[in-house]
This record gives sequence, C-alpha cells and structure tokens, in this order.
Amino acid sequence: TGRIKCIPVNKIPSNNSRKPLLPSMSSDEFIVSALEVRNDSEDIMIFTKDGLGKRILLTDLNITTSVDAIGQYILKDYEVAGMFKINPNRQMMLYVTELGRIRLNNMKYLSTQKKFGAPKQIIKLSDRDTLLNVLCVNDDDTVLLYHADSRTSSIVVNSIPVSTFSQEPVRPKHVPAVKVIRATII
Repeated sequence: TGRIKCIPVNKIPSNNSRKPLLPSMSSDEFIVSALEVRNDSEDIMIFTKDGLGKRILLTDLNITTSVDAIGQYILKDYEVAGMFKINPNRQMMLYVTELGRIRLNNMKYLSTQKKFGAPKQIIKLSDRDTLLNVLCVNDDDTVLLYHADSRTSSIVVNSIPVSTFSQEPVRPKHVPAVKVIRATII
C-alpha cells in the first residue's frame, strides 16, 4: 500500500514468538521490502508494478522507531513492487520486467523528490508487462534472471546499451520469453 515503517532491529520478533513483524498492518497489506538502514544520509528508491517510482532522502522521512507507529504512506493507493537503498558506488540503474525485458539508465538523471510528491514514470511499459525489479549496477556486474520454468539466464551489464528514460525496455536475444520471477546481481 506504499507505507514505510521503521522499527529498531532489536524489536523484530524471533521466529519462536510467532508474533507478526508489524502488528499494525491491515489485512490487505503485505511487506514487499525490508531494508537495514544505518545512515540517514542515504537515498531510497520506491517503485510500483506499473513503472512509477520515487527517489527520496531518508532524512525527509519522520523516522519513528516504535513498533506501534502507523508509518508513513509514501505511495498511497499504488501497488508497490519494491524498495531499495541507492548505492552511490554504482553508476547505473537496471530495470527488469516480468516479461524479461531490461533497460539500463545512468543513475545521475534520477532526481530526488519530496516524500509526499507524486511518483514519476521511471520506465515505459507495455500494457501486458509489469516492473519486477530495479537494481543499482556497475558495468562489470552480472545479473541473474530466474524464470518461471526453473531456467536461469545471465546478463553482463556492459553488454546492454545505455538507454534514455523514454525508451521502452527490450528483451536480450539470449533471454527466453518466459516470465521472470526474480533478478539478482551475482
């Protein structure tokens, strides 16, 4: 539901307690990402399945570290696909869709926004496709795609041309036309 909630690590219940991680969640909410935050000068990226996203500074959040705190709705009424800390040591953003299409952009063109500002279109998608993952990468990284039929395919980042934000993602020739369920840097 686009809500961010911060809790201290020592308040996370153990597996033995069988308590919910976030007791204030409603029945229609589920956790899509959990981040360990050590430094409030970092940026985070929140993105939706339909290709919208927001880069916000952690200092813009009113971090309340109470387990009972309601949290903040940063992308209310959007279907959030994920959230991650932006790595300043990686220069590129790799977008991966469920249909195995990818696009590589330079990170320097992704500007920060106010926490309650409207999300921006970060990737142009077809009506049949959804955004699966966004990764901070370098030229020498390799990304592994896990497909729904148990196959994997790997992509070396320097083999992908850098695109503009307005270009649609494309499926590399060596990636099978099978739904992607996960993408990771190896």
